[in-house]
Amino acid sequence: MKKIWMVGLGIFLFSFFLLPQVWGEEQVYKEFIFAQGLYEDGKFGLAAVQFQKFIENFPENRNCDRAQYLLGACFWNQEKYEEAISAFDRLLQKYPESDWVDDSLYQVGENYYRLRNYAEAIPYYETLIENYPQSNLVAPSLYSLGYVYVEQKNYQGSLRVFKKLRDEFPEFKQISEVHYIIAKILYDNKRYPEAINEYSTFIRAFPTSKYRSNVYLERGWAYFEEGNYGKARDDFAAVGAFFWLGESLYNLGQFREARKAYEKALEKPEPIWKPQAYYGVAYTYFKEKNYPQA
Repeated sequence: MKKIWMVGLGIFLFSFFLLPQVWGEEQVYKEFIFAQGLYEDGKFGLAAVQFQKFIENFPENRNCDRAQYLLGACFWNQEKYEEAISAFDRLLQKYPESDWVDDSLYQVGENYYRLRNYAEAIPYYETLIENYPQSNLVAPSLYSLGYVYVEQKNYQGSLRVFKKLRDEFPEFKQISEVHYIIAKILYDNKRYPEAINEYSTFIRAFPTSKYRSNVYLERGWAYFEEGNYGKARDDFAAVGAFFWLGESLYNLGQFREARKAYEKALEKPEPIWKPQAYYGVAYTYFKEKNYPQA
């Protein structure tokens, strides 16, 4: 009986000493949940204050790295990009083993991107891509890095990155845009045969894409620059680009059809190519030796 009593007393004393610790941890967790609730409600300013208090008051708590990340997210959502960078950078320095490191690398890159500080953004994207190949943020990092290089006019770099994204992440949400931008970069850099190939691949893969009209128009221009007026004509006809259709037909020596296309272009309200279209109409008559009409 005495033994049972002593065991019971031991359990009671253990519970007595453990209770404040358990109660304290529960209260700390409630502090975190309170801050997180403010964040989820979109009250980013108030949430930032609470996350900062949480980190300062409970620096050894296991949720501190998450609180630090959400602090940065609060600043991001308030468009306070420099403060966001500081918050995410602090996580990278203070919690290098955190599960939130790859997220923070990406967010620092995104904040620098918003500030148009492209040179500073690059190493964060590259570190994530190289050191965290299994992260679900590799594809978004490649996407942003590609556009960083576009902004810097580093077209070789942008092509390399976008092609890696296209080839390794075919299910990426913006994959049709990635295909399109590869072709567009090639076109803008006058690499017309390569651009034509990429545009053709795009048309087969994404026949209903919102970029469809742009793709036909730009492939038509690429064909036109290459002197392939027949294929240029077909692409311009597909999207109703009547001025350029007229130009292609003119170069094919089909003057009557060219004139009809120029006249169609002039039917549009405030046509962009109005002077050139009138000139085209006149020149088709000239080519037919109808000088009075010309």
